[in-house]
Amino acid sequence: MNDELKNEVLAGIDGVYKNEDCKYAIWNYVARDFWVDSFKNLFSEMYFYNETDFNYSVCFTMYLNLSAINATFYSREFDYYLREKGSIDLLLIHISAIAPYATIKYLQYKIVDGEKKIFSRYTSSKPEHAQYGSKLKQSLKDRNIICLEDDILLLKVEGISLELRENDVRVYNCLFEDSEGWPK
Repeated sequence: MNDELKNEVLAGIDGVYKNEDCKYAIWNYVARDFWVDSFKNLFSEMYFYNETDFNYSVCFTMYLNLSAINATFYSREFDYYLREKGSIDLLLIHISAIAPYATIKYLQYKIVDGEKKIFSRYTSSKPEHAQYGSKLKQSLKDRNIICLEDDILLLKVEGISLELRENDVRVYNCLFEDSEGWPK
């Protein structure tokens, strides 16, 4: 683990959450589709969609379909394709609205025992998909945004209580999503 990055991330969280709540400013003044044009241009041949919702998050949430389907995971087309092909691959992008950090994960939806299940990884299980993550990471790096992984994201943050997660608050919860279910 990079101790310098760890200390920088924790100091940034401390500065934001111990001084003021940023939810009002994000909800009212941050354009939820701020990143859409950039990523649509970066991946013009791919289906890209924005799922940013600042209700319990302080991040932009976007998906890039790596499988040949032009539909969101809420649609009938997505479910039909999944049942037909057996799996759907996506790239999930979270970019914090309060600090220069992001997470990128490769997701795979599969039908397991008749139910739709999701699996996630920081590296692609398919070599042909790795190029998209690399391209995205380089684009973020060019904008001085650092991609974080579990060694930093799972760090416990002391002295901070969030709306949905009052105890056991982690870096991920502060920078991206206030979530009761993650991490377990």
